Amino acid sequence: MTRDELGTKVAERTAELSCRTEELHPSEERLRLIIEAALDPVVVMDSASRITGWNPQAEKILGWKREEVMGRRLTETMIPERYREAHLRGVEHYLKSSVGPALSRRLEFEALHRDGHEFPVEISITPTPNWSKRRMHSPSRMT
Repeated sequence: MTRDELGTKVAERTAELSCRTEELHPSEERLRLIIEAALDPVVVMDSASRITGWNPQAEKILGWKREEVMGRRLTETMIPERYREAHLRGVEHYLKSSVGPALSRRLEFEALHRDGHEFPVEISITPTPNWSKRRMHSPSRMT
């Protein structure tokens, strides 16, 4: 392949990727709006267990504002101390194996409110592969 042909191929691929990126923006915005309007709390974390998403219901039920939790570890906010080690081991196991006994099923345990009191929750943890890193979405029913 000549230098000119390579340049043409690169330009074509760049244009194609640009078009696809533009197509994703409306769907990403639609998904964001759905999560924001959800009646249940939705908490999203990355592979380091850092919070990357927190909807208004999570704010209401857990007592933390979105700005206060974004980028913080889940273990610093809503997971009671007695569950923290198990949570971290579970995330580590999932990252190594892509499997986990707590994934894609309902779990019942206690969550930690910002003011320190614990309350019962029912959650489901759903891993969602991402191009750059794995994320876990945790739609929760908190009673």
